[in-house]
Amino acid sequence: MKPLVLEEIVDREKYAELRTSYRTAVIDYKRSRRLAVGENITLLFEDYETLRFQVQEMVWVEGIALPEKIQHEIDTYNELMPADHELSATLFIEITEAAKIRAALDRLIGVDEHVSLIVGDEHEAIEIDAQFDPKQMEEDRIPPCSTSNSPSTKKRSDASAIPIRSRACGSATPTTNGRLKSRRSPETA
Repeated sequence: MKPLVLEEIVDREKYAELRTSYRTAVIDYKRSRRLAVGENITLLFEDYETLRFQVQEMVWVEGIALPEKIQHEIDTYNELMPADHELSATLFIEITEAAKIRAALDRLIGVDEHVSLIVGDEHEAIEIDAQFDPKQMEEDRIPPCSTSNSPSTKKRSDASAIPIRSRACGSATPTTNGRLKSRRSPETA
C-alpha cells in the first residue's frame, strides 16, 4: 500500500469546508473494517483511507499548520500502513465509565502476548500472532491513546488504542471468516 504524502493532506481551511461530509464518509467506510471482539474490544483494520483520515483529524484538532509538523504526523501514521501481504489494525479497548478505565486497563496488562487472528474455518485455519507496536507498549500498563479522534461515537478518553501488525503468508482481508482469539495464560484463566 502506498504511504501517505504531504501533498495529499488538505490544509485546515479547506478541511473545515469538507470535514462534515468527509467524516461521514470515512465513518461509513470504517464500518466494514471493524471487528468487534466481545463487549469492550474492537479491531479497526487500517489502510490508506483510515490513516489519511487520522492525519487529517490530527491536523484539524491539534491546529497543526506547519508542513514539518504535518509531516511528523504523516510519518507517525505511515508506520501503521500495512505492507503487501500484511494486516495492520488498531485494537480499541472501549470503556464508557471514566472511573473504571484505569482498573480495566490494568487487568489487560500483557494482552499483547495473548492475541492472534484466525483466518479460515476450523479445519483449515491459519493463526497469525499479533505483533504489537513496541513503542506503544509499556511493561506495567496499557497506554491510553494520545490522539483525539475515534472511529466510534465514543469520546477518545473512553478508549485505549494500541496499534498491532500481523504478517500473513498470503493476501488477506478482514471477512466474516476472520475471528480474534485470545490465548489465556494460566494467570488470567
